[in-house]
Amino acid sequence: LPPVYGREALTLTHEQIAEYQTDGRRPHWRFLLPNFSGDPQQPERTEIHWNDLLRGEETVDLASLSDPVLVREDGTYLYTLPSVVDDIEMGVSHVIRGDDHVTNTGVQIALFQALAAEPPVFGHHNLLTTASGEGLSKRTGALSIESLREDGIEPMAVASLAVLVGTSENVAAMPTMGELAERFDPAATSKSAAKFDPDELFVLNRSLLH
Repeated sequence: LPPVYGREALTLTHEQIAEYQTDGRRPHWRFLLPNFSGDPQQPERTEIHWNDLLRGEETVDLASLSDPVLVREDGTYLYTLPSVVDDIEMGVSHVIRGDDHVTNTGVQIALFQALAAEPPVFGHHNLLTTASGEGLSKRTGALSIESLREDGIEPMAVASLAVLVGTSENVAAMPTMGELAERFDPAATSKSAAKFDPDELFVLNRSLLH
């Protein structure tokens, strides 16, 4: 695990802050996690629990995490706070995302609570890898929508594979989103990474076209 930020900035004197400002240093802003009862520099085990739609009961200990940066030195926001505010404003009921965000969810639930808002239902699905087990990367253009369109892949072939791969369901091409939704069972999703085989996508595509 990475080292946990020790909240040293909370001990800065007015003189030290003024000196930093004179030197042109600008602060970034963190969310003070609610993981202490008295001294913020003495964090205590503070568990955030939720019933994950795909993984079941999940727990994150806020004492094991650094206070997340919400605003950078240049005044721009990281996604953590805006995503929570957007979810509240838009009345988002469910958040489904990759299981690499499980720890982030503990922090975001604490943010929802700090804003006196009810958190949505969270679900974290397994990640998709190549057939050899390597992670898919947006930076390399792997499986971009543009490349799939150029290859003539039907949207329902992509949707069917994305929803059913890595589950206990047989992967088959569903002709409509309604039929695909009926096949989707969150409890059938594996916690292990799902492997993507491009050949399987072309097989599904052919079954839709013929």
